Amino acid sequence: MKILTAIVLALFTVISFAKTKEEKTKEKVDEEYVKDICLMKDKFLRGKKLQECIKDEFEKLQKSKLK
Repeated sequence: MKILTAIVLALFTVISFAKTKEEKTKEKVDEEYVKDICLMKDKFLRGKKLQECIKDEFEKLQKSKLK
């Protein structure tokens, strides 16, 4: 019985680690996407700072995911 419990716990650990890694990867892709958008916009909109643009675009992306 202890062996079965250990196997189940190990399986849950592996699954949760994989999900966490997938979420982090998705987040990193989103960050890169937002940075790319802002860099392109920065070429056209010189008045707005890049960090502000990144923050604004990331918030827009998060809101669009919630809808």
